[in-house]
Amino acid sequence: MVLLKFQKSETMKKRIETLVPEAIDVVAILTNDKGQIPSEYNGYISSFGASVIQSGLVPAVAFYSNESSKSDQDKKKLLIAITKLMKIEKSLLNYVCDNDNSKTKNWIIDITTAIKLAIRTYELTKK
Repeated sequence: MVLLKFQKSETMKKRIETLVPEAIDVVAILTNDKGQIPSEYNGYISSFGASVIQSGLVPAVAFYSNESSKSDQDKKKLLIAITKLMKIEKSLLNYVCDNDNSKTKNWIIDITTAIKLAIRTYELTKK
């Protein structure tokens, strides 16, 4: 199981530190043709983490999977980035529906924190 990538004794800080280099590469899917990331993604990833904590894993992922969202940028790209860091083959929504537990939730929170830090290494553009 992929969740066992991190040892139980590792601290959250160490787990995130391990994820950041790969997250920097993964968030390149959010860049525009100038290699910049729209600043909306910085807010989206922050909101996603808060939504997971407040609403739960499945509702948060379901909300971000919504294709009819009126967002300025495509929120689903964040889910793709999370999926790439998790190294899973199925959609994130399907995965969390099958694995809605505290280990998965904590893992995704660590990943979203790493993505948040990775986004900040890129130049952000405003609309």
